[in-house]
Amino acid sequence: MAALEPITTLITGAAGFLGWHVTRLLARHVESVRVLVRPTSQARAMEGLNVDCVYGDLRDKASLANAVEGVRQVFHVAADYRLWAKNPDEIYENNVVGTRNLLAASREAGVERFVYTSSVATIAVPSGDGLPDEGTQTRLDQMIGHYKRSKFMAEQEVMEAAAKGFPAVVVNPTTPVGAGDRKPTPTGRIIVDFLNGRIPAYVDTGFNVVAVEDVAEGHWLAAKHGRIGERYILGERNMTLKDFLGLVAAKAGCAAPRMRLPYAVALAAGYTENFFCSMIGREPRIPLEGVRMAKHKMFVDGSRAIRELGFRPTGIEAAIGRAVDWYIANGYVTRHPPSRSGRGQGEGLKVGIDLQPSPGAPASIKLSRRPLPVGEGRTVVSFAVRSEFAPWRRLRNFERVGDPAARVYSANGSGAGIDVVLTGVGGRNLAAMHKLLEEGTDIFIVSGLAGSLKREHAVGTVLVAKTIKRNNADKVMMSDDSLVKLAVQCGATPVDSFFTSDVVVASASEKLRLGATADAVEMESFHLMAEARRYRVPAVAIRAISDGVDENLPLDFNRTIDEDGEFAWLPALSQLVSSPSRLPRLVRFGFETSKSARNLAHFLDRYLKCLITQADSQLKSERVEV
Repeated sequence: MAALEPITTLITGAAGFLGWHVTRLLARHVESVRVLVRPTSQARAMEGLNVDCVYGDLRDKASLANAVEGVRQVFHVAADYRLWAKNPDEIYENNVVGTRNLLAASREAGVERFVYTSSVATIAVPSGDGLPDEGTQTRLDQMIGHYKRSKFMAEQEVMEAAAKGFPAVVVNPTTPVGAGDRKPTPTGRIIVDFLNGRIPAYVDTGFNVVAVEDVAEGHWLAAKHGRIGERYILGERNMTLKDFLGLVAAKAGCAAPRMRLPYAVALAAGYTENFFCSMIGREPRIPLEGVRMAKHKMFVDGSRAIRELGFRPTGIEAAIGRAVDWYIANGYVTRHPPSRSGRGQGEGLKVGIDLQPSPGAPASIKLSRRPLPVGEGRTVVSFAVRSEFAPWRRLRNFERVGDPAARVYSANGSGAGIDVVLTGVGGRNLAAMHKLLEEGTDIFIVSGLAGSLKREHAVGTVLVAKTIKRNNADKVMMSDDSLVKLAVQCGATPVDSFFTSDVVVASASEKLRLGATADAVEMESFHLMAEARRYRVPAVAIRAISDGVDENLPLDFNRTIDEDGEFAWLPALSQLVSSPSRLPRLVRFGFETSKSARNLAHFLDRYLKCLITQADSQLKSERVEV
C-alpha cells in the first residue's frame, strides 16, 4: 500500500453526493483530511471515514479562518445545487459569497493548492462549430437560471484570484451518477422519478454523463497535475436523455420510455407546475430552469483532462447500475417501473422489502422516530398529498425521517412528538402509517382537504366530523368524542359526517346528491379511521373545505392521480391542452386550495397546543391524586 502524503487537506461539501466521494478518495491518499460541515449536515455521511470534522459555514468568515488553519490544500466542492429556490438569494450567498470568503481565508492561511469544483453549466452551449471545451468563451447573460449564473460568478472569483497568483485550479464536472446521492441531486431525481414510473416520456435533450467515482479521481489529479488558472472538464460520454433513460431501464430490467414530449409541452408543464408550487411554497418536480436548460444538448469535449491530467473514465454503464441498485436498496423506489413486454411487472427490481405491503402487514420501513420521555405524548397526523401538508410543514419546520419511501415527517417539541404521514389520495400507501401505529401512537388525526356538500360550509372552513361514512359499508367510523369537543373549542365547525368516496367527486350535481347524507366528501378518512380503531388509537377526522358544493372541479382529477396517490402533471397538462378554457378555473381552484391548506395548518397548530395543554393538566392531576 502506498504511503499517505503528509498534507493537511480541507474539503467543503463532504456531506453532499460528490463531496462524499471526493472525501472517501482523499482519505486514501493523504494523511490528514479535515471536512467543513454545517451543524445541520448529515453527520452519518462521515461515518467510517478517517476524517476530522470542523463545524462552520461558508458565509461565516470566522469559522472559515478556523477551518483553514494549518491546511496546505483545499478542495471546495460545496455548492447549492438547486434549480428552484423560494429565495434565490440563498443560492448566490452560498455559491458566490461563500466561494469569495473561502478564497480570502485560504490566501490568508497560505494554502498551496486550491481546487474549485465548478460545473459544466459554466461552459458555453454547442453553437454548431464543434463541441465546446474549456476555452470556449461565454458570458453571464448566456447562463440560464440562478444556479448556472451563481456558478459562473463563483468560477470568475476563482479565476481572478488565480490571475493574481493564487494557486487555484478549476474542475468542471459534467453529470455525475452513482451510489450515495441521498438528497438526491436533480440528475438523481430523474433516475428516481423514472424508477417510480413518473417519466412516461422524454424530451429531446442531452448531456454528458460520468461516474461520480471518476469525478472524485479527477479532483485528485487536478490537485497534482493541474495548471494554475486552468479549467478541466471531467466527463465521459455525451448522451441524449432518451439514451440515458434507456440505460437506466436496462439496469433496472424495465421498459424505456418511447414517447417524445415536444419541448413546448414540457415548457408549458413547467410554467403550470411552477405557478401552483409558488402558491404553496413547494419545490416543483419540473423546475422551470431545468426545462429551459433542456432546450440545448449540453454536449462537451473533455479531452483536455485526459491529455493533461491523465484522467481515465471507467464507464458509465456500471455507474448507472450502482445508482439504480442504491436507490432501490435505500427505499427511494416506492413502486415498480413499467415492465418490458413479456416480463412480469418490475422484474429485475430485486429488493429486500415488500414495497407494496397489504393492509395489516407493515413493511420493514425505518422511521428513526425520537424516543419520548415518560409523560410525553405521540400524535400522528395524516395528509393525502404534499400540497395539503406544505403550509403546516413550513410553519412547524417538519423534517423527513427514515426511509424516503415512508413519506414520514417529524416535529418534536413543546412537550410532544408530532409525526406526519402522507398516505396518498385514497389511502393508497398505508405501510408507514401501520408502522407508526404499531410503534405506539397516542392520538391519530386524519386531516387534509375536502369538498363541501352543504352551502353553509364555505371554502377555507375547518370541519370536524363525528362520523365517517362510506358507500356499501355496514358500519360508520366514529371520531373520539373528547377529541371532537376539543376541536370545536379550538375553532372547528362540528358536523355530523364526512363521506369517504372511492373516486374524486368533481361535479356540483353529484355533491348536491351526496349532501343528503353527509357534510363533506373526501377519499381517505374511513380507511384511516378503521386502521386507528384496529390499533385501538383514539382518532378524529378534521378537514378544511377546498371547493364549494356548487363548484365543478376544473379537471378530471381521477385521471391525474398516479399509483402512489400523488398528483401527476402530465395527465393534467393533456387536459389543459385539449381544453384551454379550464385554465382560469384551475388557477382559481389553486388559490382556494392554498388558502384552505393554510387555514388548516393554523388550526392544527392551535389544536396540538390545546392537546398538549390538556395532557399536561391531566398529568399534574394524576400526580396530585397519587
